[in-house]
Amino acid sequence: MAALFASKKAMANVMTTVEPGPKPDYANMSGAQLLAFLGDDGRKWAEAFCSIYNSLPPERREIGVGWMTGWFANAIECACQVRHERGQPTVRPVELPDGCLFWIPK
Repeated sequence: MAALFASKKAMANVMTTVEPGPKPDYANMSGAQLLAFLGDDGRKWAEAFCSIYNSLPPERREIGVGWMTGWFANAIECACQVRHERGQPTVRPVELPDGCLFWIPK
């Protein structure tokens, strides 16, 4: 991930930028509480990720593919479940000729 940024300091600035005001204690939520609170709100997912990342000791702040896969997969599946419960149409990926994907209702 550091390769995306000019320096580790630049990466740290992005990882610590959050909106002002009191924040939930994501690190102490159970998995079920976290999923229920975050729902299908991408901004909440990003805020929770940054909060949990920042709560780790510096020597454990290495972002790997496994950790990112877990976060993305949980966010996607949670959003699907929330939308299903709301009765919103589910979506499916459609690949364009150039290889890009976009999502349309099933």
